[in-house]
Amino acid sequence: MNERAALTLTVLTGLALLVACEKSDVPGEGSGATSAAGTTEAPVIVPQVMSGLMPWLWSNFKDGSASALAEGVQNLHEVTGAATLDAPEDGALPDLTALALRDLSISPDPEPDRARGLYVVNSFSCTIEQLESILVDLDQADLYDDIYEDYDRDYTSNADAYSEGWTDTLEWDAEATVSSLLVRYTQQLRGGLRYLSGTERGPALVARSFMTEPAEIDGDASFDQLYVIEVFYERAAGEMVHVSGQWRDMDLGGGVDMDSDVMLALMVEGVLGRDERTAELCAERGDR
Repeated sequence: MNERAALTLTVLTGLALLVACEKSDVPGEGSGATSAAGTTEAPVIVPQVMSGLMPWLWSNFKDGSASALAEGVQNLHEVTGAATLDAPEDGALPDLTALALRDLSISPDPEPDRARGLYVVNSFSCTIEQLESILVDLDQADLYDDIYEDYDRDYTSNADAYSEGWTDTLEWDAEATVSSLLVRYTQQLRGGLRYLSGTERGPALVARSFMTEPAEIDGDASFDQLYVIEVFYERAAGEMVHVSGQWRDMDLGGGVDMDSDVMLALMVEGVLGRDERTAELCAERGDR
């Protein structure tokens, strides 16, 4: 167990004991949480199907409890069949709702019905510690030089507190320029990472990011919206599971838009290509 997991476990154990002591004095206590006013709140219901899970994880990334998110990770593990996954799988996701985007600083106002949803489930060789070090690295352009022409990230929360295990959340703003054979664009991103220590699968990482405005894109193409939620955990020692959900509103011209199978294939290959590079980075860190 690493220092972050040990610290989090100690805190959670203390809180559990405190709650148990408080409940022992309350007659007729049910399974729901009790508010300061003494009323019993409804328990959190975590979806158990992919079409509900990924939007739920998106909406609950910031304010959802660690225990609820941990349940979401376990549900993902079961619904995707990740324990025996031997090849990548992908599928459609329902649209996000306006309610799911209401608290985000996005200009102009989001049009979630225009952003098509897709999930990808994949596995590769890595540990959670190796992956975390990659995700928090400021120099993403150096790590993923086949994707980024430039990448500039500024942390907007206390990065030292996160690295020392005092908080499980890290937030940032970034400007990234992506260049490929098909398109080149610059995007303004807002991202975050949550470290979950108490899942049935061991430590897990949940990451969320979105564009705060339409991307600056070359030619007549357009890239107006992007919303991404990702979950990482080890199904066995050194075997990383990556579940990626994204909703994208992009038109590359020539019929390559969100109704195109070509666009969906590009989205899937984008996730798998990044995973392949991440596995290489993990191997490099394992050799250190």
